[in-house]
This record gives sequence, structure tokens and C-alpha cells, in this order.
Amino acid sequence: AEVTSLQSGGAAGFVLQNSGGVVRLSYASGLVTAQNGGSASGFFNSMEGGEVSDSYHTGKILAAGNGTASGFGRALRQGTVTNCFSVGSATSASGNASGFLQEITQYNGFVKNSYAAVALTFGSTGAGFTNSVVSATDCYWVRQFGGFNSGVDTLWNQTGRITSISFDTLRQMQLYASGWSWDSGDQSWTMATTPAQTHPVTDAQRGQAYPYPRIKGLDYYGDWPVS
Repeated sequence: AEVTSLQSGGAAGFVLQNSGGVVRLSYASGLVTAQNGGSASGFFNSMEGGEVSDSYHTGKILAAGNGTASGFGRALRQGTVTNCFSVGSATSASGNASGFLQEITQYNGFVKNSYAAVALTFGSTGAGFTNSVVSATDCYWVRQFGGFNSGVDTLWNQTGRITSISFDTLRQMQLYASGWSWDSGDQSWTMATTPAQTHPVTDAQRGQAYPYPRIKGLDYYGDWPVS
């Protein structure tokens, strides 16, 4: 699917605003675009309460001008995001870009057990996962030395909260993220993915299995970055 904002408004792949609802086992795949000054986010634009869990976005996020581009959500003002991931790219021509969440209201919004494998391009500031460290627990983002996201600052890394990792580590997350729930039902993580559970866009990846952690109850739709 493709989603584009009207003028300088917000655009999101799944829901524009969650004001207290519960979203589980859901995904969005495709291109999300914001016009100049707007915000583009892979899954939600703003969250004012409620819960998002066991969900993902994969695809491209584009924000024109000084707009913001976020791999999963723009503003988490209240509520929780748990067991979610974002994959693809987020580009802001002259504004900010983040791999997962652009903004979290501290002590009201919380994110845990999630990751971002999102290539960032930005004109102002880039955050591999989010810039709100105290609101995150056991979260990860991909940064390869001399390659993928190597130009993104690790300023917001903090042990136990936000950690930058390589693609090799992401492929072995069951060893590193011991606090995550693995292979214990649809609402858990798994590394056991077959080609039949993977649905890439390009022919180059057709017939391959998604090599990184996914939610056990959801197939994976879209392409993925490789090191």
C-alpha cells in the first residue's frame, strides 16, 4: 500500500492516531510519504494511549522538506509499544529521521522489546531507534561499521535500554535478547522462518526466508536490508 499526507499533515501506514485502542498482530507494508513540513511514519502517527504489540512495518518512509520520517511511529505520548519492529528506510530531506520512534513523552509512553533495521537519511538529526532513552527497555537498532547507518550517532545508546547492533547480531537475537519471549505462541518472537512465510517485493529476494526476528503469528511481507 502507498499512503501520502495532505499538504503538511501526517501520514502513517496503519493508523493515524491511536487514542486508547489495543492493536495486536498487525502489520503495514509499503511506501509512506509526507509533503513538506509533514510527518511520515510506518505504523502510526501519534499514540495518545492504549497498546500496540506484536506488529511491524516494512517499506520506505519519505518526508519532503523539513518533515519528519519515522520507521514505526512519530509521537508516543501515552501508552505502550511492545514486541514490534520496523524494517526498510526513513528519509527526511532537511528534517529529522528515526528508525523507530521520533518522539516519546517521558514517563507516559513506553517502548520495550523492539528493534529497527531502518536505513536513515536526514538533513538535521537522525536517531537509530529513538531519542528518548528513559522510555525504552531492551530495544535495538542496526548500525554497521563503515556501512549501514554508520553516520548515525550512538548518542542515545544506553545498556539495557537502546543498543546498536550489527546485522550478524540481529540474526542471532535469540542469544542476545534473552528477556524477549521466544517461540511461545503467536504473540512471541521467532527466528524460525521459512520461504513460505516470507513475501518479498523484488525478484532478487523471492524464494528466500526473512533472516531476522519476526512475530511468530505473522508472515513477513516486504524486502529487507542485508549487510
